[in-house]
Amino acid sequence: LPASRHPNLDPLIKPLANREYIDTFLSRIPKSFRVTSSNNLGSHLSERDNITIVPQGVDKADIVLFLLTDQWSFRTDTDFIKRLKADPRYEPIVEEGTFVVFLRKR
Repeated sequence: LPASRHPNLDPLIKPLANREYIDTFLSRIPKSFRVTSSNNLGSHLSERDNITIVPQGVDKADIVLFLLTDQWSFRTDTDFIKRLKADPRYEPIVEEGTFVVFLRKR
């Protein structure tokens, strides 16, 4: 919030350059997929039946999505991204700026 002790105004004054791409990608994820995402994408996916936030569900998800927008997400989610890159069950399908997506191989 702007009046808070340490406000973060970035979402208001620095919109994501690839926001339209991300929104379009998210809208095309099949409803049957089990989705795990970073916390900052969770609200965009909250209407789904099968959604969890990293780290829960990473090993069971059909698709895992990350949006690295701040220091917290870089610190915590970078480890999961490294693990998924080394996991033969998943393949990276998107690395669009700060938006990273892995798909479980079928």
